[in-house]
Amino acid sequence: MDIDLLESVLVSEIRTIGLMIDLFSDHHRGIRGGIIEYARAQRGWRFYRHGPMPILRKSGLRRWRGDGIIGLLHTPEDIKMVRKLGVPVVNVVSAWEETMLPSVVPDDEAIGRMAAEHLLTQDLGRFAFVGDTRLAHDHRRFKGFKETIAASGKTCRQVKFPFRHGNEGYIFSGTENVKQLTGLIAALPTPIGLFCPHDDHACWVMEACERAALELPRQVCLLGTNNHELVCEHCHPTLSSVAQSSRQIGYHAAALLDRLMDGEPPSPTMRIPPQRVVMRESTDRFVSEDEDVAAALRFIRNNAAKPIVVDDILNVLPISRRLLEMKFKRITGKAPAAEIRHAHIERAKRLLKETDWSISRISMSSGYDSLHGFLLAFKRETKRTPGQFRTASR
Repeated sequence: MDIDLLESVLVSEIRTIGLMIDLFSDHHRGIRGGIIEYARAQRGWRFYRHGPMPILRKSGLRRWRGDGIIGLLHTPEDIKMVRKLGVPVVNVVSAWEETMLPSVVPDDEAIGRMAAEHLLTQDLGRFAFVGDTRLAHDHRRFKGFKETIAASGKTCRQVKFPFRHGNEGYIFSGTENVKQLTGLIAALPTPIGLFCPHDDHACWVMEACERAALELPRQVCLLGTNNHELVCEHCHPTLSSVAQSSRQIGYHAAALLDRLMDGEPPSPTMRIPPQRVVMRESTDRFVSEDEDVAAALRFIRNNAAKPIVVDDILNVLPISRRLLEMKFKRITGKAPAAEIRHAHIERAKRLLKETDWSISRISMSSGYDSLHGFLLAFKRETKRTPGQFRTASR
């Protein structure tokens, strides 16, 4: 093959990808990270840039000439606009029930279930979902939350409040909205666990709690979604949140787009389960009893996917092993090592319920170095094999 022909073949293999994904939240940056991870292994992928930024804006769609798009397509107008281009498109947001586009999106019902499971551990008698459910992803998060609370024998109410979406997250349109939300929150019986489908929502709910003189987490345990650290870490108290599997969403979206550009037919919508609850002060009801135990529990729950041991806790807490074990036993009734094992198994049970992952992958994703050790621990804890548990749970 001569040089000119070789160069023309190489040029024809270059694919220009447009990313309609903003950089506002950690979740969106995580999606981009997963796309980049996939793209690194693909010779010939390059991203369209608007100036120095790898972003394709709606205003530039008419002039854009590329091979595929991955986007946060929030509205029917957005979807209609990109479909006119005649190129493969993958959507990574589930705001609408049917987008008529190939999609890799969060498993919103699983987000709601995970939120409920977390709040159910906090010894609360009442639960509520705070927010609107007109958008499909919020409705599904409420559904998963409500059904899991109901399965525990408890009730869940909805505090309907129409948060409005702006360029930098969910916002209020005026001071009257703050007063209205404060009134709704103040009327709730306590202690209560509140779940918001977005961290932005939870931030405003936290302000309403403060105005209503409700103490977090003693009277109100508050949980958000997306683990947007800029929001969660700057709240007072810091905000617990459901962290999504953002990189996985991005990676699978890029892989799907690659297949579509190769001419494969679209596949059914892929729903990716959330990663974990990042526990912070807003749902840490142990904090009033003992700070060391509370910090240890947070560390265990936040690292349940890793092969942690008690020494890892001691590496981040200025406390002796003997004192930690004494405090832990007094407050939780268990040893730290037992709590670690419990956290690993609980994560494995959730993955068995909500994913089709292999047992080996679930083992590695639940903090176990060996499949054999996982199988023994799971059988000892649940009296069933992972396969039996998965079949029974479905």
